[in-house]
Amino acid sequence: MTTLVKVTIPADGRETEVLVQAPLEDLWHDHEYFIQKAKENAADQPETMFLHKRFLRAALLCLFAYSEAT
Repeated sequence: MTTLVKVTIPADGRETEVLVQAPLEDLWHDHEYFIQKAKENAADQPETMFLHKRFLRAALLCLFAYSEAT
């Protein structure tokens, strides 16, 4: 997998910091984040049931994307 990173260096010579993370690693971290958010919202409470399911769907989509990329 190839990642293209575009870096623009300012003309005034200031230092520039570039943070890059591999897309595959980023997808896995997104999956873990959404699983954690789902755990923080109870599945059996009417107030949080919708959020719980939404976070699980997002985690599943990230997992599909991750497995397709590997």
